[in-house]
Amino acid sequence: MVLTTKHHDGFCLFDSKLTAYTIMNSPFHRDVTKELSDAVRKARLRWGEYFTGPDWHYPDYDTENHAKFVEHFRGQVALGSAPRL
Repeated sequence: MVLTTKHHDGFCLFDSKLTAYTIMNSPFHRDVTKELSDAVRKARLRWGEYFTGPDWHYPDYDTENHAKFVEHFRGQVALGSAPRL
């Protein structure tokens, strides 16, 4: 199973300290990435996560301030900020 943990529209299916645009602030209000990862691993199935590069929601994405977006992106994929593979 491969789950898209962050779509290019910027919405994250995990709890992130760097953005409020996450599933935790939706009516579902649970970390579906962690729940699915735990269940798939418990069943001894293969697990993969896709984290997209573009982020249309982030205000500095693809602008003259793109470096701010790169810093944000790196923060999200750093250990502890994004899903763990």
